Amino acid sequence: MSAPVEHDTDRLAELVASLVLAQLGGRDDCWWNPQQVAEYCGHARQFIATDQASGGLHSHQRGDRGRRFTKRSVVDAWMQGATPDQQAQVCGCQRFSRWAS
Repeated sequence: MSAPVEHDTDRLAELVASLVLAQLGGRDDCWWNPQQVAEYCGHARQFIATDQASGGLHSHQRGDRGRRFTKRSVVDAWMQGATPDQQAQVCGCQRFSRWAS
């Protein structure tokens, strides 16, 4: 029975480490494709890809049909419930808003 607890403890340690790194300036802030995000979060790849395409998970895409990429720090913020605008701030890019005055 210790295996699930060990797994949960390892996952928690990884999350805490990523949050600490993000606070220290994102030294380990690499870009991930949808499959890498899915493996990290424990979601299906299609769920991640759909959320990226709809804007729920902030991502960057080169061209109309290019693969989407998301920074690890943005994934951590998304998992903590950050809004798309908050995710864009974590990413460090300027988010376009058609409603901005």
